Amino acid sequence: MSYLAYMSNRSFVFEDYVWSHTPFPWTIYDFALRPKRIPLNAFISGPTAGGPMPLIPSPPPPHPDSPSSSSAGSSIQMRPIAPRAISAEWWETVCPKRKRRIVSSKDAPVGVEGNVLIEWWVNRLKEVEGDGCVEVDSSTRVVFDRL
Repeated sequence: MSYLAYMSNRSFVFEDYVWSHTPFPWTIYDFALRPKRIPLNAFISGPTAGGPMPLIPSPPPPHPDSPSSSSAGSSIQMRPIAPRAISAEWWETVCPKRKRRIVSSKDAPVGVEGNVLIEWWVNRLKEVEGDGCVEVDSSTRVVFDRL
C-alpha cells in the first residue's frame, strides 16, 4: 500500500505494531510486561514509516511580474518526490470520518499481474484527486491478495 500511495502521489497512513488489543497500555509476553504498541519505525525506517522522501530538483515558480515564464538566473529548488507518510493517529486528527471519501475495492481486477493492479488503483485514485482524505475500503475484496 505504501508503493500505491507513492505512485498516486498520496500520503501513506501507517499503524504502529500492536501486540495486544486490550484496553491496557501493557501486555504480558514471555512472563514480562511489554508495551502493547510499538512504533513502526522501531522496526523499519524510511518513507513507509514517515521518514522523508528523496528530493528531486524543481524549478522555482515564475515570478508574476516577469514578462516570460523563463526562470533564467533562478536557483533550482529541491522538493520531495511524494508526500510523507503519516501515522494512523494523525490521520484520525486531520481526516475525521465526516471528511473522508471512501473508495471501495469491490471493482478491482482479480487475478491480474501486480503492475496491472497498481495501474488500476492509480487511475482509480486519480478520480478523487481533489479530495484530501481518501480511504480505501477493502472489506469486500482484499486489495493485494498475493505476496
